[in-house]
Amino acid sequence: MIDGHAVMNIEHADDGAIFSGQNGLQAHLNTFARWTARKSLMVNISKTKVMAFGKVSDPLPTFTLHGHTLEWTHQHKYLGVHVTSCRADIFSDHFDCKAKVALKITNVTFTLGNYLGDLPPREGLILYNSRVDPHLTHGAEVALGISPTSIGLLADVQIKFLRRLLRIQKRSMRAPLFTETGTLPLPFRRASFALKFLLRLVTMEGHRFSHWCLQENVDLWIQGRACWLGDLAIVLRSIGFPATDTGLDVLTSSEEIQRLLHRLQPLANDSIMNEVTASGRLDLVRGRVERTMSGRVTSDCLVFRSYLLLRIPAHRIALTRLLTSNHTLAVERGRWLRVDGTSETIPRALRICRCCHDDVEDELHVLFICSDSILCGIRADFLGDIWRAYPALRHRSVSPKELLHSLLTYSDLLPRLGRYVYEMLDQVAQKPMYIPTGAGPQL
Repeated sequence: MIDGHAVMNIEHADDGAIFSGQNGLQAHLNTFARWTARKSLMVNISKTKVMAFGKVSDPLPTFTLHGHTLEWTHQHKYLGVHVTSCRADIFSDHFDCKAKVALKITNVTFTLGNYLGDLPPREGLILYNSRVDPHLTHGAEVALGISPTSIGLLADVQIKFLRRLLRIQKRSMRAPLFTETGTLPLPFRRASFALKFLLRLVTMEGHRFSHWCLQENVDLWIQGRACWLGDLAIVLRSIGFPATDTGLDVLTSSEEIQRLLHRLQPLANDSIMNEVTASGRLDLVRGRVERTMSGRVTSDCLVFRSYLLLRIPAHRIALTRLLTSNHTLAVERGRWLRVDGTSETIPRALRICRCCHDDVEDELHVLFICSDSILCGIRADFLGDIWRAYPALRHRSVSPKELLHSLLTYSDLLPRLGRYVYEMLDQVAQKPMYIPTGAGPQL
């Protein structure tokens, strides 16, 4: 019984499922057999399975259809969704399967680079949205993924794809993957599918089967029992919605559900920006603005960055690694090296510039401050080109960080900036990292 209505079976095209208790299942199968015979339909016995959720008798009962004994199974796929009866989360196999398929497509996508060359980020995101994302979000309306382990399997594939697309290391922080590409983190994207599905259920006419299921969920919620609607509330709280936005009165109101949908993008922005703000490695990502194709300046966190359109891969990769702290400068390498005889990393103050030995070797020091003669020559040529193109920039920026952020907003200056960053990092990399006496690394 679903919301007071007797529902024996469901069909979708040529797939069907019958629901019953142990005592009534054989009677339902007999009725189904007579119906298929009357309609001249042939049942594929080899694909017809029996599953039991909850306690079952030992030995297992035998069920037949058209004189054939049906096989018992603890896992099956119906309408593309894998379900299992041997785990607490009946959709755990679905997450495992979809994560493996999405990872395989990811690996194949980047293997093409061996034959076709560099995969630009814009085109890579098109492939991601068309080939990988459908698997990561498949069944998100029903298989909500309240277990961090289950949703983590899918989210890890998204992370791996974006890291390989941006050509940054496996230990990189996750937040820049989204701030640079504008991609919505997977938990938020899956939640949007579930909320849109709920909105459709709430506005559906009362005689529809799906509406009965929603009403049954409401009854289960009131009784304090596990249900899909309760799982959705758990998912929404896990991505940052307050408890007041996940109550039964909110999740059964079309106006409130639309409000939650409108809040998803700002909530994702806030979540990623909190990660950026809390990290000492992402100073260059904070406080940026982006000039869109229409000329509008936006401070949104999740935006596809213009510098990712640079045509020379080496220049684009160098600029990406600089902004996301995935370079080989001492300020970053010192995080992974250990002081001799200790488990401590090299203090930031001792990550001295290998070229001038005057200050910490960080991104802004190398680009705009270091007094090394070779670096100064490269810098003078670069700034000369910039001042000639935009004289106002000479006086508009009061700090190296502001200057870098300003340069990133001029699409016609990005090729020159990318070349400059590549040349500077390449020049620094030609010298061994400087390690002060007593701070030698343990490798």
